[in-house]
Amino acid sequence: MKIPVLTVGLALCFGGACSKDNSNTSSLSDAPCPVSLALVGGSSNQSHDFIFPDGLSEYKAGTKVFQAKTGRTYECKGFPYTVYCRQYSEGSTQFEPGVGSNWMAAWDLK
Repeated sequence: MKIPVLTVGLALCFGGACSKDNSNTSSLSDAPCPVSLALVGGSSNQSHDFIFPDGLSEYKAGTKVFQAKTGRTYECKGFPYTVYCRQYSEGSTQFEPGVGSNWMAAWDLK
């Protein structure tokens, strides 16, 4: 069972100036102080094999991937649709799980 991980963007603010602390260092700037939260990982009752697009060349029928853009898990369909699960690049996103224009041809939402 995979447990979700909560990633938090930490912002330190001093009189309207902001410093993002990602490596135990800080400095002041004139930037506004954004606060962002992102859920990374599947829910506690779902598991996945990869976080999309990691391991792309290894995707096969039944492979489960977590899509950070939607926060959902998808499973690669069986033959003859499996080949579409591996078709992805920054310029070719039509089969990207949950967001591509033709994602339902390759993936099932879990």
